Amino acid sequence: MDPVKQKKVWEVKQPGVWNPGTLTTAGNLVFQGRADGVLLAYRADTGDKLWEFPTGVGLSAPPITYTVDGKQYLSILTGWGGAGTSMAGSITAQHGWAYRMHPRRLLTFSLEGNATLPPAPPPMQAKAIVKDDFQVDAMLAEQGSKLFLKNCVTCHGGGAVAGGYAPDLRASPIPLYLDGLREVTVKGVRVNAGMPRFQELTDADLIAIQHYIRRQANKTIEAKATP
Repeated sequence: MDPVKQKKVWEVKQPGVWNPGTLTTAGNLVFQGRADGVLLAYRADTGDKLWEFPTGVGLSAPPITYTVDGKQYLSILTGWGGAGTSMAGSITAQHGWAYRMHPRRLLTFSLEGNATLPPAPPPMQAKAIVKDDFQVDAMLAEQGSKLFLKNCVTCHGGGAVAGGYAPDLRASPIPLYLDGLREVTVKGVRVNAGMPRFQELTDADLIAIQHYIRRQANKTIEAKATP
């Protein structure tokens, strides 16, 4: 934006809805990372793309710049996260940044830099588990949707579609069985891994959540099977 003339000078369309902030330098540069994992530099006055670097994982943090002993550096914390990646899971999941599959790194650049970034796994999409002997009860699934929205959606995603910030429960074997689901959610066997305890959930609640997750998994499978 031209703050004097109060008008737009240039714009760049972004992939998806969850892209990090920008960095503007005195050298007429604008840096920004994107949800698809690419770090870019633009001319600040024209918007022309000058440079890009694939980081191998989605970017949520903005880049920073600083100098050490007269040498300027550009750093960015790579990794996919934040509330938006999960709350809008069905949208952010399109990028394929799977939970714990893609490396989180602090990347630092300089004009003299010549290192090669180790390769990262390609983007991956969650594969919903098929469980033919699980018959979804519509009423229980609807109850489970409310419980999921209250307790699970922030990390595991809207519609049970995780955006990469936490496991996608459609593709997890844990919710398939009540005992396993109880161990994780109520007893807290994975607290050290960042999964909190939900001691207030009853077995009836867990069963309802099971039916909701299976309903969402089945919808995913059916959608892929539809030509």
